[in-house]
Amino acid sequence: MNRARGAEVVLDRREQENGVLSISAWAAEQAASTRERRLLMQAAIDVMCEQPDKSPRVSDIVGRAGLSNNAFYRHFRGKDDLVLAILDDGRRTLLGYLDHLMGGEATGQSKVRRWIEGMMAQAVDHDAAARTRAVHVNAARVDGGVGDKGRRAEADLRALLQTALRQAGSADPALDAYVIWQAVVGSMTDFLVRQVEPSVEDIGHLASFCVAGLGVAHGT
Repeated sequence: MNRARGAEVVLDRREQENGVLSISAWAAEQAASTRERRLLMQAAIDVMCEQPDKSPRVSDIVGRAGLSNNAFYRHFRGKDDLVLAILDDGRRTLLGYLDHLMGGEATGQSKVRRWIEGMMAQAVDHDAAARTRAVHVNAARVDGGVGDKGRRAEADLRALLQTALRQAGSADPALDAYVIWQAVVGSMTDFLVRQVEPSVEDIGHLASFCVAGLGVAHGT
């Protein structure tokens, strides 16, 4: 046994004697906790997709995840907390996706266009649309779908758009971002509710309309 490994074993034994988790045991515990949380979130999404018009039951979620009620309440205060966590997680993923799309563009206008196309992608892919629709329907039952996490995530998404608008020469990036947000989210929601996939032309027209509006905004 080498010296470093010997020191690690001695430390582990001392920690065990004192009732303290070793670093390796703590890391394993954290990994297991993260895995449980992801299993519960995915199970909830699956259940919501199968029953989009019904609020999922905790028993259905833990049954699908293969976990216990105790495991559920270790991570979430209740169903509403779980739904908002899923909503927040999805928006965080979306934020990274949009940042990736926009990062390859040189102009503010092209970045705004990519932002719109990326947002609308949620309604294009059949599986993604089903997940988005199910989560948003359930989130709407939870304080209108706007908890603190939801508000922060929306603010981050709009901030990304505002940066592009500022580069595009917008006189009021915050106001323009709000108007574009309403147009894009409203359009996306309409497609999701009707369960209709937007065409390339639909998305292109929306993006062109919003980008063209920057040239006539604020009396310019």
